Amino acid sequence: YSGVKVSLLSKSRFTIAERNVDNPIDQVVMDFTTLVKRIRVTRPSTETSPEGVLTLGEVTAIDSTGRNVALTSQGATATCSSQYNFNAPQNVINGVLDWRVFMSLREPDPWWEVTLDIPRVIRKVRFAPSDRVTDYSGVKVSLLSENHTIIAEQTIENYVDQVSLDFTWAFPADHSPNKCHKPNLAFNRGFEDFVTSNNIVITDPANEDQCERAREELGFEPDHPFDTEVCRKFNDFMCDPFFTGLDHVTESLEGPPQFEQVTYDEVEYEEVEYEA
Repeated sequence: YSGVKVSLLSKSRFTIAERNVDNPIDQVVMDFTTLVKRIRVTRPSTETSPEGVLTLGEVTAIDSTGRNVALTSQGATATCSSQYNFNAPQNVINGVLDWRVFMSLREPDPWWEVTLDIPRVIRKVRFAPSDRVTDYSGVKVSLLSENHTIIAEQTIENYVDQVSLDFTWAFPADHSPNKCHKPNLAFNRGFEDFVTSNNIVITDPANEDQCERAREELGFEPDHPFDTEVCRKFNDFMCDPFFTGLDHVTESLEGPPQFEQVTYDEVEYEEVEYEA
């Protein structure tokens, strides 16, 4: 099998990821779940546009815990093929939504790349809206391993105000190195009751009513624009040892406890006069 190449293709037959077979054995197993060390954004040249300019607003990379790890405060660094004036690559990984952007010179295949502090599972890559970014159409986003192997790729087909690319399919859930710190990773009755009783249940991420209700129940506005913060708060609840404590306290109960409404009758005391 030496030299054989295996490619994962999208419905439109765009290459998502590729691997080459280096050493032939009886059975070849190819792992497409490598952790991400770098995220590269490229505007590929075309026959009609041999040169182009890459302009980016704030870039967000969401890991398996719901945190944005493409931040200078998280140890991330950014590089680029070229830079126009003061539009530096680190402008878009500072966690601030303002007028600053990254902009390359006009050149063939301009690119921008962020290197994470450690290899991670990346679920989503987002680009925040900016008045100075006119079009993301045709921009390619590549997830790269530590040795620059392509793990997954997507191309933005239609520009919208805020671009969000979902890479969840590239990483099985059990591959995440970031596990909840609870000792009990199985079914947690206390947390399940908390979620269901507060309607924090999303069975369809495209259902905006479910998403808005979950945001509200977690203390955010229904149209809160940063679901990363919502996910982080949900994860904090999930990892809270309080719920494990509830399971421990109630594990001896055969069923849910029953409560009875009672009233309190205030006691009237007789006034006593004391002699001086």
